[in-house]
Amino acid sequence: MCVILEIQPGVTIPHTMLFNAIHNNEDGYGLVIKHKKTLEVIKKCPENGTTVKEIQELLEKHVNHLRYLHLRHRTEGEITLDNCHPYTVYQDTDTQIEFM
Repeated sequence: MCVILEIQPGVTIPHTMLFNAIHNNEDGYGLVIKHKKTLEVIKKCPENGTTVKEIQELLEKHVNHLRYLHLRHRTEGEITLDNCHPYTVYQDTDTQIEFM
């Protein structure tokens, strides 16, 4: 089963909690960063699995923003970006909707 975290601005996730979440869900990740009027989406499927260091650096880089992190545990399908959340389900000039 995957993990989805909503991380409020200014909040950091304790290392042990992040390690446990990633260790059990290392088949790719997606991070949504909420800027004032836009959502920035970063998705990756590292060849050797997701690392705590990589996720911590991304979360710290965007610590002043609301962040949504999806950590994937593959149950079906290949380990590819196409199978990694989030998925953009709608986008126009004023609205963007992501699915996790």
